Amino acid sequence: MLTPPSFSPRRLSLLSTALLSTVTLGSAPAQNVEELFKNNCIACHGENYAGGSASSMLNDDWVTDGSDRELFNAIYKGIEDAGMPAFEGGLTEAQSWALVVYLREARDEKRREALGDSKPDGQGVFATQHHSYKVETVAEGLVRPWSIEFLPDGTMLVSERNGELRLIIDDKLVKQPVVGTPKVWNHGQGGLLDIAVDPNYDTPGHPGNGWIYLSYSEITDDSGDKPAGMTAVVRGKLEKRGSRWVWTNQETLFETPAEHASPGRVHYGSRFVFDDDNTLFFTIGDRGQMPRSQELDRPNGKVHRIHTDGSIPEDNPFLSDSNAMPSVWSYGHRNPQGLAKHPVTGLLYDIEHGPRGGDEINLVEPGNNYGWPVVSYSMNYNRTPFGKNPPFHEDKGFVEPVYYWLPSIAQCGSSFYVGDGFPNWQNDLFVAALAKEEIRRVRLSEDGKTVIEDEPIYRGQGRIRDVMPGPDGALYVAVENRGDPGFIRRLVPVD
Repeated sequence: MLTPPSFSPRRLSLLSTALLSTVTLGSAPAQNVEELFKNNCIACHGENYAGGSASSMLNDDWVTDGSDRELFNAIYKGIEDAGMPAFEGGLTEAQSWALVVYLREARDEKRREALGDSKPDGQGVFATQHHSYKVETVAEGLVRPWSIEFLPDGTMLVSERNGELRLIIDDKLVKQPVVGTPKVWNHGQGGLLDIAVDPNYDTPGHPGNGWIYLSYSEITDDSGDKPAGMTAVVRGKLEKRGSRWVWTNQETLFETPAEHASPGRVHYGSRFVFDDDNTLFFTIGDRGQMPRSQELDRPNGKVHRIHTDGSIPEDNPFLSDSNAMPSVWSYGHRNPQGLAKHPVTGLLYDIEHGPRGGDEINLVEPGNNYGWPVVSYSMNYNRTPFGKNPPFHEDKGFVEPVYYWLPSIAQCGSSFYVGDGFPNWQNDLFVAALAKEEIRRVRLSEDGKTVIEDEPIYRGQGRIRDVMPGPDGALYVAVENRGDPGFIRRLVPVD
């Protein structure tokens, strides 16, 4: 595993006599990480992290290997040769990790201020490590576009979270949404979510099956004071009737009984990936009910696998467990809003949100437990330590992520690039980011188990909800803007 974030290999910052100033070891430390830093670090490292009697926490002047784990060890275990005291006994492991997240956030903020947003040169060209590109606007006036997909003829499908399915034909947004799509529960983060086109939609030489798959949030229990719901999966077909496009032949592939419903506004997932054996993977988030990610009889916090007709494959890992949902493929996930299959190796990766820190790329394999909410490379949104455990997954018997981001980028839709437009990006993973408003290009090692490059290629243009290569070799981007119309753009190669 490559320890992130998106920086080149580092040398761990000289903590020196740091982190110890006004608090006596063994006293009850503050819970908020700002208070932890103020009480334990500021006298040596300075109010603005820039150094004092100890070194700056904002540069890469390190004395160990620069990893997050070594920074954690320096805080918790100390560095005797450097005069850095151990805080074991004075701080919990979770508090020590929260300080790591806090310091990484401070360093990232300074770097982003220096980097700024993506800006073109005088010819409108953006430069990246392996390619240069120009940006073209394809369509505007969309309501929180969530997912992009292409039909074999080049028609683009776009889901709007408010429940509309839109078509873009020859770079023109069809004015009227598709008629007859399922009624969605447009609630919090819910609504119309992912789109996928069946691999056998249209086969050269003879008609294909024409299936298109949708995931969305629906109300499954309205018996209480508040409606409650869960993520559902359907498939259907598109027909042109006069000037209208109509959703027809709908079949329900996955939905849950009322007992699994939640009134919460968050963490529906959801992304699709087809495998080569006529099976369909899809994700569901924990719905804000964290413990359910560890419960095999619940749909929450899982990667699921079904046949494309909704039936259950006979080799699913928990099929023989009467207490498990038969569709479960892996568990211990928080909110996987990215799912992608490597075009060469066939390895499956989920890309999921952490809370504050700890967005993960996981190599998804059958039966694996990825640890949420027992462990997480994060802290809480209110800057308090997350849980009671240190974040290291293997120490608790869980599967480590291939990679994680610290601080969070709020990743979303993700795709491997396959196409002729950007040959030096071939088979790289592209990850959309909401909070950081960027696209990350991620290159995996040959065995797919480590990340060897992580580059932001497009920054500061809005909240990126999805990214995927188009049939023309361009890279297409769905951007949502809170309170303003969203749009679709494409990155076009420049020779």
